[in-house]
Amino acid sequence: LHEEEETAPDSPGPGAGLPEAAGQGSGAPSRAPTPSDRSSGPPVLSPDLEQVFLPLEEKGQADGAVCYEPRLLAMGTVSFVDKKRGVDREERKILLAAAPDADEPVGWQEAAAISLATRDLLRAPVENATFRPVPKAINTPRKVKRAAKAFSDHLYRTCRLVLFQHPGFKIYSFPGESLEGFLLQCQTEARERRDAELDKLEATFEKKLDRLGRRLSREKRELAEDHAEYESRKSEEVFSAGESLLGMFLGRRNRRILSSAARKRRMTARAKAEIAESEEEIRALLKERDKIREELEDACDRIRDRWSSAAEETEEYLVRPRRADVAVDFVAIAWVPQEGGVAGSP
Repeated sequence: LHEEEETAPDSPGPGAGLPEAAGQGSGAPSRAPTPSDRSSGPPVLSPDLEQVFLPLEEKGQADGAVCYEPRLLAMGTVSFVDKKRGVDREERKILLAAAPDADEPVGWQEAAAISLATRDLLRAPVENATFRPVPKAINTPRKVKRAAKAFSDHLYRTCRLVLFQHPGFKIYSFPGESLEGFLLQCQTEARERRDAELDKLEATFEKKLDRLGRRLSREKRELAEDHAEYESRKSEEVFSAGESLLGMFLGRRNRRILSSAARKRRMTARAKAEIAESEEEIRALLKERDKIREELEDACDRIRDRWSSAAEETEEYLVRPRRADVAVDFVAIAWVPQEGGVAGSP
């Protein structure tokens, strides 16, 4: 069945409530004859079918003949909400689509995204303009309503808010934040985590080094005491040896004196051995300290290497709208001015 065309011969002018075009007034001069595929005034359409006129691209464009070509203009708002990640953002979408053939839907996927505010739309054409006919695919409110539904579906299917995330850090970019800006945020996070891990590691090794340092200090004190003991024993041994030599010189061989001298020599030898033992323990502790410091440095290097590229492990995160998050604000026949009195291609 063919859809019945909706027309209103006695309808008022299109786009009521919008600004007038420059030069449009009641005293407009008569129009020049036009080809059969164009008319000297807007086609008569249903009063329920909203119409708007796009402004001229350049101020001097009105100096030449202007022909308006009908397109379909749609404005919508898409909300992106993700409470878990603190996202609550609205984006305005404005598309200008060419009229399709009679039996085909409006191709919103091929429509041009334009930057236009509602206040830029006009309610009347420029003077002496001609008009191309409105294609049957968009010449009734019912057909435009169907196109509005397709526009809503198009926004729901295609609109995505692109964020960036770092799965390891569990952080997300702000809406509108560039990848470069998010990488800086990740680098800061990586440095903080790296520094925290290094602080923890250094604290662990610091305890080991503190214990080792206390042992080393104790051994050094013992070494000093051993040296003092050794010097004391040497002095006693020298004195005892002198006493023995004096007795022998005087012709007295005292067993007690000889025994004491031998004992002094043994004590001196033992004191010397304790010095050697303390020095060996100190060398071992110093070697252990150097080994711990090397282990700490190697562990720190591994941590730095691991975190050096961690900030770059980012990926895209898409926030999708719900059906209820897509609102169609405005769909209308949009008259697009073309220069030269002949409508251009879409």
